[in-house]
Amino acid sequence: MGRNDFRIPLYSTKTPYFWGKDIDEFIGEDEEIWVDYDNKECQIIHLNLILRHGSRSPTLSWIKQMTALGNILKSNPEVIERFPFLNSWENPFPETQAGHLSDLGEDEHFSLGRRFGRSEHRQAVRHFTRGLTDTLDGESRKNVKPAINDKLLRFFDTCSKYIKSVENNKTAAPEHTSFKYGAEMQRIAQKIADKLGLKTLNSEEAQTIHHLCAFELAMFDKSDWCDMLEKEDLFIFEYLYDLKQYWKRGYGHSVNWGMSCPFNSNVFKQLNDVIHKARNGVE
Repeated sequence: MGRNDFRIPLYSTKTPYFWGKDIDEFIGEDEEIWVDYDNKECQIIHLNLILRHGSRSPTLSWIKQMTALGNILKSNPEVIERFPFLNSWENPFPETQAGHLSDLGEDEHFSLGRRFGRSEHRQAVRHFTRGLTDTLDGESRKNVKPAINDKLLRFFDTCSKYIKSVENNKTAAPEHTSFKYGAEMQRIAQKIADKLGLKTLNSEEAQTIHHLCAFELAMFDKSDWCDMLEKEDLFIFEYLYDLKQYWKRGYGHSVNWGMSCPFNSNVFKQLNDVIHKARNGVE
């Protein structure tokens, strides 16, 4: 069936932009440029917009887990009887494209570029800039030159304290680990196992099915894997992934936000420079 009702913003960081916003929303040409402030109509002269990357293919580890689980389920006649699509299913995500920006991600950043901003992902920057320049005329179009600054934007790649104490530390997300193997996830895993006609299913396998549903539905507008899930399950999976993001990327450890200070300082410096130039009539 594919579960069209699953196209909702309940996939944590895997949620496509378009599922959180009306794709048919009309945005006036100057709608994002003028704002009302203190009974005055003001024109924006500078904007810093921080965006996550667009929709990507699964990472290599997830692709391998998808293939492995698919092969296990395809070898079980009971499962095939209940979900015949598995008989011909092949992993649509090649390992060579692991983590790459998808066609959907390109469209997302092209659309965002038409509204303006900045991105941390190299492929996203290219498509974002294409959308941005599509809205400009004359000399303005010629002057748009994307710049990549991994040291500033991908600070987490070079912070040794973060890499050692959080990223590569299996004990850095205790609540995520507890929930992953706790009663709620066990309940969902068993519910999926019952649908498949299996005695049991572990948490990782349940997550793999959820990832297959999410990625296929996002990129191909259809996923039979979603039929193994219930809509209410999406809330549990999202909570699980949000816990991981809290501990690995959010407020769970001081180094998480501490290492972003140079980046935030750079943002405020840019804003202060723009204000100074505007007040002094400097272009």
